[in-house]
Amino acid sequence: MKLSFRLEELCLAQHQKKHGLIQRIAAKTNLKRQQVADLLHNRTKYLSMETLGKICDYLVTECGIKPEQLPGVLFDRAAEDFWHLLDDCNKLTLCLGMRRIDEEPMITHADADLQTAFLYCVSSLTVGKPSYTLDHFLVAAPTVSGEVAERAKVEKLYTEFISGGSRALVAFGSNKINPVAERIMAGCFGADPFAFDVVARPGMRRAPVVLSYRDIDPKVKSCCGDTQLCRGKGFKKPGIYYEKNGNEWDWVPWVRDKRDAAFVLFDQHSGRVQMILAGFSARASRCLANMLNEPEQFWPPSYTSAGRQVGIFIVEFRFKDKHDTRPEANVIRLEEEVIARRLEKP
Repeated sequence: MKLSFRLEELCLAQHQKKHGLIQRIAAKTNLKRQQVADLLHNRTKYLSMETLGKICDYLVTECGIKPEQLPGVLFDRAAEDFWHLLDDCNKLTLCLGMRRIDEEPMITHADADLQTAFLYCVSSLTVGKPSYTLDHFLVAAPTVSGEVAERAKVEKLYTEFISGGSRALVAFGSNKINPVAERIMAGCFGADPFAFDVVARPGMRRAPVVLSYRDIDPKVKSCCGDTQLCRGKGFKKPGIYYEKNGNEWDWVPWVRDKRDAAFVLFDQHSGRVQMILAGFSARASRCLANMLNEPEQFWPPSYTSAGRQVGIFIVEFRFKDKHDTRPEANVIRLEEEVIARRLEKP
């Protein structure tokens, strides 16, 4: 069993300011600053009873936590692989974007394949095969012009998700077809949803992943989709761009019949899991569906701290020809620093 230490989560939940938290805890407990930093960021390998007692005293006197809740409330179980992320969830909401054809709501074959593969893996690979309350959420895809018609519906769903108990929210398809994917990305990184992230430098973007639209794509206003990487800097090619360590950016291009891209995002925190499974194109979504039975490719998380696990993986597909359904796949895990700089920003 893998445990996580919830010190930072408990302090912030009691309205303590993150800025200066290490210094305040160190001053009150007489622990070394580095030791406190390791505890806050869940990096401690060994924890003495004396140190645990000092932390518990701090939480009682400074945070108002009841003594009878300690030390148990300090510990949480962390997922040990991709599918164990869902172990503690009792409700699973699956979200698909739909288009209307002759007034009939339709979802794409690729997104349906992705959902089918996800459900199969959940039922067959999760240890103990937990039971879920399963909901489906269909939302209108953005129009050709990029307009999001059912934003209020998406916001209501997301508000219910973050205010609820242990549950999972899974979006299939990118922001180009599924507005819930946009809301999850914005919620994970504190970005403004359904708005272009207009910045002076690429490293200032709130989301570390951004889709460069093709001419045929709807130009959805998005924190993770755009027509330029930053002011005055356009994209080199359509595809998925991502930040590398050191504020550098790279990309996986879309090249018809030759190359394509997909990405996986998960964010597990406070008993809730939000997730995006998305191909840049329909073909990439189908290829991603074929990869879900090998979940080790999307593990370990990019970032782990204070009971939170965030993973972002970019997948590059290389095809032999337009009929190739089993392309060469290269999985790129985003660096910890890229995620930490955004999540730990005061």
